[in-house]
Amino acid sequence: MAVVGALIIFISSSLRLFLLWTFARFLHKVWWTPTRIQNMMSLQGIKGPSYRFPHGNTKVISDMRAQSMGKPMEIMHDVFPRIQPHVYSWTQIYGMNFLNWHGSQAQLFVTEPQLIKEILNNREGAYPKMDMEGYAKKLLGEALITNEGEKTAFGSSFLDGKHIFEMVAKLIALTVRNAYNVRLPGISTILKTHDEIEAEKLERGIKASILDLVKKREDRVKNGEVDNLGIDYLGQLVKIAQDPDKNKNISLEQMVDEIKTLYGAGHLTTTNLLAWTVFLLAIHTDWQEKARKEVLQFFGPKSPTSDGIARLKSMNMIINESLRLYPPAHTVTRKVEREVKLGNLNLPANINIFISMLAVHHNPQIWGNDVHHFKPERFAEGVNKATKNNAAAFVPFGMGPRTCVGLNFTINEAKIALSMILQRYNWFCVHNHQIMDLVGSLVIILASSLCLYPLLVLIRFLHKVWWIPIRIQHVVRSQGIKGPSYKFLHGNTKEISNMTRESMASPMDDLSHDIFPRILPHVHSWINIYVNILLLLLNIIFHLIGKTFLNWYGPQAQLVVTEPELIKEILNNRNDAYPKIDLEGYAKKLLGDGLSSTKGEKWVKLRKLANHVFHAESLKSMLPAMISSTEVMLERWRAYEGKEIEVFEEFRLLTSEVISKTAFGSSYLEGKSIFEMLMKLTIIVSRNAQKIRFPGISQFVRSDDDIESEKLEQGIRDCVVNIIKRRQQVKGGGNGSLDSDFLGKLIEANHEIDKNKWISEEDMVDECKTLYFAGHETTTSLLGWTILLLATHKDWQEKARNEVIKLFGQTSINSDGIARLKVINMIIEESLRLYPPVPFIKRKVEKEVKLGKLMLPPHMELYISALALHHDPQIWGEDVHLFRPERFAGGVAAATKDTAVAFLPFGFGPRTCVGLSFAIVEAKIALSMILQSYTFTLSPTYVHSPVQLFMVRPQRGVQVILHSLE
Repeated sequence: MAVVGALIIFISSSLRLFLLWTFARFLHKVWWTPTRIQNMMSLQGIKGPSYRFPHGNTKVISDMRAQSMGKPMEIMHDVFPRIQPHVYSWTQIYGMNFLNWHGSQAQLFVTEPQLIKEILNNREGAYPKMDMEGYAKKLLGEALITNEGEKTAFGSSFLDGKHIFEMVAKLIALTVRNAYNVRLPGISTILKTHDEIEAEKLERGIKASILDLVKKREDRVKNGEVDNLGIDYLGQLVKIAQDPDKNKNISLEQMVDEIKTLYGAGHLTTTNLLAWTVFLLAIHTDWQEKARKEVLQFFGPKSPTSDGIARLKSMNMIINESLRLYPPAHTVTRKVEREVKLGNLNLPANINIFISMLAVHHNPQIWGNDVHHFKPERFAEGVNKATKNNAAAFVPFGMGPRTCVGLNFTINEAKIALSMILQRYNWFCVHNHQIMDLVGSLVIILASSLCLYPLLVLIRFLHKVWWIPIRIQHVVRSQGIKGPSYKFLHGNTKEISNMTRESMASPMDDLSHDIFPRILPHVHSWINIYVNILLLLLNIIFHLIGKTFLNWYGPQAQLVVTEPELIKEILNNRNDAYPKIDLEGYAKKLLGDGLSSTKGEKWVKLRKLANHVFHAESLKSMLPAMISSTEVMLERWRAYEGKEIEVFEEFRLLTSEVISKTAFGSSYLEGKSIFEMLMKLTIIVSRNAQKIRFPGISQFVRSDDDIESEKLEQGIRDCVVNIIKRRQQVKGGGNGSLDSDFLGKLIEANHEIDKNKWISEEDMVDECKTLYFAGHETTTSLLGWTILLLATHKDWQEKARNEVIKLFGQTSINSDGIARLKVINMIIEESLRLYPPVPFIKRKVEKEVKLGKLMLPPHMELYISALALHHDPQIWGEDVHLFRPERFAGGVAAATKDTAVAFLPFGFGPRTCVGLSFAIVEAKIALSMILQSYTFTLSPTYVHSPVQLFMVRPQRGVQVILHSLE
């Protein structure tokens, strides 16, 4: 009994001590800490409503909000006093920065832009995100918008699921309803309110629904229904969750939290932005009309395009002003975990910082006395000008490293929606309807539409990747066209990649010129498989479809055409039945919308300009630059006499110098960075040629190549713009001689008053990019392969040298002699036949059209292989893979048996390369001057390894031994 008594006394004493310790901690939290913080901030001049035990100022705030929200507003945009009445009132009383209390938690409200900038830039991690608690924690979990540290490198997702949307919406309503209800820690585990019970049910329901989606995706892979987890966000999240690398791996809970976040934030932000913008345009019909005119100018009645969206200036101004007046999130929160200096303030630990976007966006000291008026023109010169270079004064999506990751997605989605509405409707506001009723209705309609949006996206997705391919395959096969079957999503790209990888795995065994199976192994193989002898004989007898088959680039049908008559019909493009394909992705970044890729009236305009620059008389004026550049190259070669030299790189420098001088009035050194960046971008294009990306995915799942290509694209653009500006300054100084080259003509067109001749700055940049790239790559490839051929065929090298010496001796090259170089012309044409710079050309079918005996459905691409034509023994004979320049002795017509389209190194028809004559003349000059000075033989170190890096080029260069004729 004595032991039991002692035990009871010990337990009783311990319990008293525990209760005393708990009470002391409670007092420290709810009395001592608030009192200390209030005194410390007061001494630094930061005032605010006094702390009231234990609820702080939450009761006062709730009463102020209930009063401000008690009735609708008149139609005005001064929403700050309504949405945040306590912030509005207390900034008037206590100043721009004040202290208030959410229960016992100190909240420093900051509305001063310089302090906001310091907080949001968050150097040294002094102001991390607040920890989510209660309802907000159930809603968002520990996802990208709340998390700190390494997890912030991971993106988010947008999944379809009406049930999840509904539960998230209910949980948002609970969170807002309880925003100013203070509950002490631990209480909710003992005494649960109806809202807390409901919130827990919703949290579990959302999690279960999300896990069900994840399981279904994983089961589809396990059951063999699909090859992989997919490239959408759910697929990427599951893939990362399964990653064995702990530095990349995320947990199941993190995956669920990411999905919850996007269900909540991913559509509500855009919904609010669209609703308020439509409302503002309904009131301000003058701006509605301006926006409509801009949309119709760029798109007409057609669907918006990415290029046009980026150029919607009026629309951008309207959206910025809408975000200023009605920012989607009106507060940004941070916390102070340790004592830190903010401006002149010393902030203690355990204080939260609240940044009121509404206060900043409605501050007349920043925006002027018309701060509450809808004035999009304030953004006419950008945000910096509108905020007087105070970026922290406009923060609808946050600022600094934690800027909303979906900013571009939201803005582009809003621009597309508004553009398509403006194309179809005009609208106005019925003034006797009150503002909140109107906007509330819009929010309901748009929110409902966005719930249906995932279903619409899924239907469109299946239409694109399943229905269209199946229909096209059926239509084409019924007409006798065979080919490898379509495989869901990736088509035949995996097979093509594997065949290319295998063909390129090692160099060619000898100096064979039979490069067709190496460069385009799938075309070579599938022609032989799907075009059998019987079918070919029937084709010849009845003139049916020729050597043609169907393959798939992802869900895109590609009809591979190698029949000359069909190719002639396609490239002549009568009635514009076979336009150029639209460049996308990396290729778009490389070439933009320049002459080589654009269509319609813009192409006609740019073609006329280029024809003027590269016509025969203009070429004569370019000869001195070509000759002087070649002389500089040959001077460098003196150091290699009797030695090995790698000539492909030498020709790259030569052609870069020539195009710089003749087209841009500059030099290779001035454009060196452009050439280098173009080369890097070319490598990225080639590396990703058989990788399928779906539109919009790169905005969220960005590869290293995506990031690098964007940097390169911007770098190229900046360099080109600088060259244009320097020329404009020279032109302003009265140097008229510079106007006749390509750059001069572009600038002249940019200054045109006539809209039919005018081109924009973006057009100028794209044209310059195209010419910088194509203007030297084509000739570099031609010269490299021609020197290889002459180094291995000394008889033709000698014939060419004799012709050059006979026409020019050891004197300079002249235009009359160039036109008479018959042997060199034959050599160049045979070189272009064996090694065409561009191995294939693409066109598209936009509407049903008849090609030969075939009826082609829309949504097809036509793939024309110059390489297949140039290596076809039925056209060129059994010696098709041998270097025989004599086949061109009677001209191209005789060599091709009057089938001119069988030889198309520079295209055919109206889209024949505008620089054809330029490239041939440049090559003739370089070859003639080399032959005047040197004989050359192939080096033993040369490795024959042709590759396609956009152009067909020698992978390891061309090494020759130089022997001086002197």
